[in-house]
Amino acid sequence: MREARIGTAASRPGAGLRDGAGVRPVRTSRPRGRGGSGRRDRLPPEDGAPVEVLSIPGTPRAWLVRVSPDGKQIAFLYQEGDPMPLNKLAVASVEGGPLQFTSTVPIGYAGLGWAPSGKALQYLLTRNGATNLWEQPLPAGEPRQITNFSSGRIFDFAWARDGRQFLLTKGNQTSDVILIRNFR
Repeated sequence: MREARIGTAASRPGAGLRDGAGVRPVRTSRPRGRGGSGRRDRLPPEDGAPVEVLSIPGTPRAWLVRVSPDGKQIAFLYQEGDPMPLNKLAVASVEGGPLQFTSTVPIGYAGLGWAPSGKALQYLLTRNGATNLWEQPLPAGEPRQITNFSSGRIFDFAWARDGRQFLLTKGNQTSDVILIRNFR
């Protein structure tokens, strides 16, 4: 079995896609030069030629790649636009074809995951010093806020396998700035 490589998620468990024949790893191919698009290839379990799963517009890099609960779709972030690239959220079939959903992600987002139902994507968004979980319905709809914390940061989140419990790491993050004058 070959190593699964998707963007920077090479060593993350679950980066490969599962089917009846075993894990189907996916790798990133980068075009030469600047710009162009990134290509995601499915590698056969045994020796053989890679099969293109999808081509990503914009920069040839995808990150926060997540496989849907049913294993039929992947969600990921990528950048598109020139000279100021925007971060975009996309969903594609693991079998390939055009992107099924794209949306610009808001400034201040972090993380990415599937809702237990597989019918929405979830991400963290920090506003006014508080982080909350937001959900983007698929295939369309307006994002909605799931949690309502008035302070603190959520650093990470996950759902239990049965989808009944939501786990998160939450706390505060502080930093100081020190000005030193007349340093000799």
